[in-house]
Amino acid sequence: ALPPPEPHFRVTTAGASGSCQVEYPSESNVFDVFECVGTQRNTYDVSLLQPCVKALALADKTEIKLNRDGLLAFNHMIRNEHRDGVTFTDFFVLPRADDDDDDDDDDD
Repeated sequence: ALPPPEPHFRVTTAGASGSCQVEYPSESNVFDVFECVGTQRNTYDVSLLQPCVKALALADKTEIKLNRDGLLAFNHMIRNEHRDGVTFTDFFVLPRADDDDDDDDDDD
């Protein structure tokens, strides 16, 4: 099977303070490993991603996973210089509710 058209990985956020979109091709050097089995579209609130991004700035490595339901998981490895070790910090973010879920007609 052919890979999906680029970009292979796109994150879009939306919130009261604005929106953001970041795109990466699968060949990007930001990925150690990139596995994708299909196309998925999810939208996340900026306010929920802000703590993830703050930790990303401190992380030496970050693993990002996405399940079929859109649950976005960040696992950050952060070196602790004071204790000569590492700390792992996890964040889990649910996508915004889909506006197309109005399959049930409440007007009946």
